[in-house]
Amino acid sequence: MNKIINYIKQNYIYCLVMLIGLFIFSIQTYYVVLYADDFSLGTISNDKGFLGAFSHMAENYMGWGGGPTPMFAVMFLCADIIVWKIFSIIIIFSMVYMIVDMVTFKNKEQRWLVASLVWLLVFIIDILISRETLYWLDGHLAYVFTTFNLLIFFYYLFKRLIIKSKFKKFDYVLLPIVAFFAGWSGPQSGAIIIVMTILLFIYKRFFLKEKIKGICYISFIIAIIGFLVYYFAPGNNVRFETGFPQIAQLNTFELIEYRIDSIFSLLFNYNSNFAGLTFYIYITFALLIIITINKILKDTNSKKITKAFVCLSAIVLIIFILASIIYRYNLMGCEYIGKLFFSFKNIYQEILNGYFNFKMLLPYIVMTIVIISSLIMSFYIFIKEKSVLHFIALACAFLTQLIMLMAPYSPVRTTFLSIILFIIAIAELLFIASRDKYNIEMATFIILTYFGINYLICGIIIFIIINTINNKKNDYKSHLLFMCVLSYFALFNIITVTDGYRVNKKIYNQNIEILRNYDGKSSEITLIKPNDETYGFTAFVGTEWVEDATKEYFNIPEDVKLMEK
Repeated sequence: MNKIINYIKQNYIYCLVMLIGLFIFSIQTYYVVLYADDFSLGTISNDKGFLGAFSHMAENYMGWGGGPTPMFAVMFLCADIIVWKIFSIIIIFSMVYMIVDMVTFKNKEQRWLVASLVWLLVFIIDILISRETLYWLDGHLAYVFTTFNLLIFFYYLFKRLIIKSKFKKFDYVLLPIVAFFAGWSGPQSGAIIIVMTILLFIYKRFFLKEKIKGICYISFIIAIIGFLVYYFAPGNNVRFETGFPQIAQLNTFELIEYRIDSIFSLLFNYNSNFAGLTFYIYITFALLIIITINKILKDTNSKKITKAFVCLSAIVLIIFILASIIYRYNLMGCEYIGKLFFSFKNIYQEILNGYFNFKMLLPYIVMTIVIISSLIMSFYIFIKEKSVLHFIALACAFLTQLIMLMAPYSPVRTTFLSIILFIIAIAELLFIASRDKYNIEMATFIILTYFGINYLICGIIIFIIINTINNKKNDYKSHLLFMCVLSYFALFNIITVTDGYRVNKKIYNQNIEILRNYDGKSSEITLIKPNDETYGFTAFVGTEWVEDATKEYFNIPEDVKLMEK
């Protein structure tokens, strides 16, 4: 008990930040309800009970998908949604803790700053992504829980290999188990944890020139086995062939042609929503530019050719950001820049229609150069800082989306894992900037530019006022400005999302009562329309399979018509 009290006293700001983040997320999670797939899985839990979770997993493995998440969903629904809510809160809290611990293990004094940043970047995630991941039982298990499985295995290895905490006896049992579930968790997380582990091993063995214990290699092999268990599940082929018969007929090269525009649009659509994947890429690039330029100016050891190569990469990112601003605000030259950078067309369809020409490949080539340039800069920072985390996270964040070229489709919820990896990269880059006392006003202005030119003008005015009032050198005022800007947008998102879910939950509860009290006499059931389905897509009417799942869950005859008023 004394150790806990002493720890809180020494890290009271960090503990306060973590508790505030936990409290806010708990409030948001409180308003989450069951919807969509939850009712289909809830019917299984009602009919078959706890054991039905295992039989459903076997059926799912053979006929629909290869992962274990439906089993966990049925288990939670056998208990109560409150059990899942507690589980969800613990998962997010643990993920934030692991990220902060990995980033700040060399210097724990600024843990509060990194923790604040990570929580803000989580709360700023656009509702179109978070409603299908953070605030949905089935979506949470499919995307957030699988990301947690990946992160906890990587953290486990990072803790033992990089932070160099002592190996324990239970590691020889626990580490392989964690590895298997990390590999078996899902298509994105299962594949990416293999890449992340390989990169971590390379850093440990060839850069640090230190040995790796055999249990780590064994666990890595078990993670690969877990991924193969997922990958070779018969249900994957069944789902692919029955759900997407036209796409299933394409060979690998044709599938890449068919899917490449969707993947690049998710990565680089700067006319997108509030804070989607592109927003996190935006911040990452800004921090990379600032740190790289500062490093090059202070670098006296590197060869001129190395400096020139890194400078060229920085110039590529600067040009890209400027082009993004012009494109986003429809300024002069917007049409030309759009064609050069952002006109991602479906190559497969263009070939079929006879409209293909090599100019269509230019945006893909340009954006590939942008990705490579960011990796070069990240690698340069990694070499100078002897800190590999941001490089692994950045490389795998891009790769997480690029492997979706092999998938039949990629809705915005598939960007969640990439966002978490970008958050890790951003957290370490900001930590480096804070520790080395770099000014990051540029990153702040880029964030403001992303949200609107009016925000940028206000930010510049505030910055001028701060510097006019306080002429004394303050190494951290630019970092505080950066955090304040993020806090403003995060607070806006928190209030909007929480209120949206709160209002819809009231309507949802009224609809649940109507459905439960159906007497079987009427041929129609009139439900109340949600206030804004953006916050939880809680409508029971309008989608055939949702209506069917709802009727089955509440034992309502199929011929009864569901209506909204």
